[in-house]
Amino acid sequence: AGLEKAKKELAISIEKGI
Repeated sequence: AGLEKAKKELAISIEKGI
């Protein structure tokens, strides 16, 4: 369940570049 959230959070962090 948390795996998809982790992927989304990772993608967001990559987009923000942080």
